Amino acid sequence: MPNALGHNKKLPISKKFLQTAYYANRRSLADIADEIGCSFATIRNRLIKYGLTPRSPSEAQTLRKIRIPHEVIETEYYVNKKAPNEIVKKYGCSGNVIKRIIKELGLPLRSNGEAVWRGHGEISGDHWSDMQRKAEVRGICFQITIEQAWDMFLLQNRRCALSGVELVFDRSRKSRKTTASFDRIDSSKCYRLDNVQWIHKRLQRIKLDLDQQELISWCNLIADHSR
Repeated sequence: MPNALGHNKKLPISKKFLQTAYYANRRSLADIADEIGCSFATIRNRLIKYGLTPRSPSEAQTLRKIRIPHEVIETEYYVNKKAPNEIVKKYGCSGNVIKRIIKELGLPLRSNGEAVWRGHGEISGDHWSDMQRKAEVRGICFQITIEQAWDMFLLQNRRCALSGVELVFDRSRKSRKTTASFDRIDSSKCYRLDNVQWIHKRLQRIKLDLDQQELISWCNLIADHSR
């Protein structure tokens, strides 16, 4: 079954991402798997593959027993409007602990994608964070701001850099109405101002890791062959 990143068996999870999420942020394997959209076993196997030591059962149990005052969660979740996964990262506990406290407080549970608007222009903060997270998981450096990305979108006159087709955004990260996709011109390089463009999401599926010139060459061959 495909995961949230659109991959099946070869999920691109970098060692650096796992070290940060598992050790520095003290997150559980289950939380990391839930965020990426894969199984617990996939994360555990990748941890072992990288030579990283999983927590012992007693250490994992201690993590689950971390106590966070209800008033702290209420402030973070209700007053500061943080999403559950943001609270998990900040306090290094499990997502189930946060969800249980939110339920005990009698507050409606928001999904991670329903956090308050923290974006720029029409790019939601959640959409932008999702792109940064996927780049981090794959070990790709991200050296551009949301403000720069929005300015580029306007400079492209809201149109695909490759096809000229109009692009749209929707506030919801999971909405199928969003057609704008952030693309690296040279897929071997970072997300930086001189190597990015907005293209239609369908073209992004075709382009994948091809560099732009190779994609255009193949398109020309297809067009010539179809005449």
